Amino acid sequence: MTGVGLVGLGVGALAGQVASTSRGANALGSAVLGVLYVLRMIGDLGDGTLTWVSPIGWGQQMQPWGADRWWPLGLLLALTGLLLAAAVRLEARRDLGSGLLPDRPGPADAPARYGRPLGLALRLQRGPIIGWAITVLLAALLFGSVVDSMTDLLDDTAAPIAALAGGTGVDALLSLLVVMIALITTVFALQSAVSLRADEASGTVEPQLAGALSRTRWALERLLIPAAGTAVLLAVGGATMGAGYGSSTGDTGQTLRLAGAALAYWPAVMVLVGVAVALFGWVPRLAVPLTWGVLAGLWFVVMIGDALHLPAWLLDLLPFSATPAQPLEPLRWAPLVVMTLVAAGLIGAGVARFRARDVQPA
Repeated sequence: MTGVGLVGLGVGALAGQVASTSRGANALGSAVLGVLYVLRMIGDLGDGTLTWVSPIGWGQQMQPWGADRWWPLGLLLALTGLLLAAAVRLEARRDLGSGLLPDRPGPADAPARYGRPLGLALRLQRGPIIGWAITVLLAALLFGSVVDSMTDLLDDTAAPIAALAGGTGVDALLSLLVVMIALITTVFALQSAVSLRADEASGTVEPQLAGALSRTRWALERLLIPAAGTAVLLAVGGATMGAGYGSSTGDTGQTLRLAGAALAYWPAVMVLVGVAVALFGWVPRLAVPLTWGVLAGLWFVVMIGDALHLPAWLLDLLPFSATPAQPLEPLRWAPLVVMTLVAAGLIGAGVARFRARDVQPA
């Protein structure tokens, strides 16, 4: 995981030299990592050739729970060194304040909707929204296509599935894949939420607040994107996976079933959005790294928490663990309502603090 993360660092450093804005660099880096992830998945479904094309596949081939190979880590470190060296060389040669790809001139006039926080944010986040939508769709299609073929392997993988999903059988596998869709969607939600701090640090927010626009309205309109976008991506991702699985089994009811299963994770995602907003309000200069650190820790615990033998009460407090595993377990509304209230409280606390404090540019 560290080796793959270092390659991601190199990709981000190189993207920062190619693009002239942080949003452009984020979009480019995310697209590259998305392609590498899809190549790895296609390789695993095929003869394994494409797995070796992707650095993510190199990390997987270390097989820490099996063969315990160390030499693929050398490949990851070597690629990281090459990417960072290329980034340093490009940084020394390009113009300061610009990227290798010049910005295209925009239209002379802007639509009236860009005068609203929501309209402007949708325009600025258009690339990430489209990119994450494609990522969720591709992941859901691949997940749905392999569920039926994996049922023959469930007897051999009963222990890992039981450890990760809390049970065995097809529904346990489906619930594990639904969690994966929810985790992917969480990255989109947090990327949108931390853009509040990015706009404050860059000075974009100050001209918007110079008129009659209140800070509360600005923040809440901006947060409509991760709130509504998360719900849409979860529903579409679950429905797409259900349609793919249902087409192979002849069960059309799986589309709505898995759409509902994925939507059950909306409160959990919004709790993390609430954490991001609270950090933005109270510790703005540390908000972005702390937000991504929380997600990294959560992802780590969700994936291998059982192997770490963490206390059950601690796991149950985490948003994704507190959500009833869908569709494996009966849906319980109490934890979903509690998490929704917690998310609302965190968002309210963060927005209230932002309203009271000074704007803090970078």
